[in-house]
Amino acid sequence: MPLGKKLEKQIAAALSKMESPVELLLFTSGRYPKVEAEMEAALRDISSLSRKLSLKKYGLDSNEAKKEDVRRGPAIVLRGKAKGRIRFFGFPSGYQFPVFIMDIVDVSGAKGGVKREIAKKAMETPKTRTLLEVFEIPSCSYSPIAVKAAHDIAIFNPNVTADMVDILLFPELVRKYKIRETPTTVINGKAKIAGIMPLSKLLIALGK
Repeated sequence: MPLGKKLEKQIAAALSKMESPVELLLFTSGRYPKVEAEMEAALRDISSLSRKLSLKKYGLDSNEAKKEDVRRGPAIVLRGKAKGRIRFFGFPSGYQFPVFIMDIVDVSGAKGGVKREIAKKAMETPKTRTLLEVFEIPSCSYSPIAVKAAHDIAIFNPNVTADMVDILLFPELVRKYKIRETPTTVINGKAKIAGIMPLSKLLIALGK
């Protein structure tokens, strides 16, 4: 997926707002070799646009996969100043791509667009270890709102692991959770919330 000069310029401008280094960790499984090769190429292009970005590649049997609790691939983990864990299962293409770039900047420690009172609530909610899985499809224009909301909570809260899951690459999870529409946010493998999930609404759901 060649970025093109115009898109490279836009990405570089966004990444110039990064405050500190961020590692892009790519985990491959061999399940989708073509997809994984395209993901690696795209991530290399993106990481070349900022000195504060670096790319590392691992297999699912690596110590890093165990450390990040990555059990399936392809997956991308952003490692920086986020308190929790931010992951992408599949490449964040289509409408998800801007979220990916925003997440990189936010994980670097740059001041994001989250209001102070909401950020404070995200630091306190949830109080126990929580997995948020947001099921999406790249062509869904509503999915980025739900993905970014989950990732924003993980940025502030060490209890949270927040995943974007491409339903086209992980049909076994779609069947497991009986996903019928995108976006759908699954909380700890049980509760499901279908539809647009802004940050304030997700925090209310997690606080119950």
